[in-house]
Amino acid sequence: SCSTFADRDVRSALKEIVRRDPDVRAVSRALTLYFGPHEILLNMGVQFSAELSTEQLAAAVTRIERTIRSECPDVRRIFLEAQLLLEGDKAAGAR
Repeated sequence: SCSTFADRDVRSALKEIVRRDPDVRAVSRALTLYFGPHEILLNMGVQFSAELSTEQLAAAVTRIERTIRSECPDVRRIFLEAQLLLEGDKAAGAR
């Protein structure tokens, strides 16, 4: 559970959860804000492959949010800033 970790470890664990998704190409940053001992807000920049359709992108975001909530129930509010990783940007978007 993410609630047993210090803040830096929580962000690392959350990044790893998101990186595991097959449609994620890179995670640019993760910010957490604690409202209480069991209420965390997450804001994360996530880069997805440009080949995804709008429906596939929406499905990926929903899948990631469900996984985060399942593995880290203290994360109550999730804001993913989705970006498409274009072909020319692949070198800059290393996982």
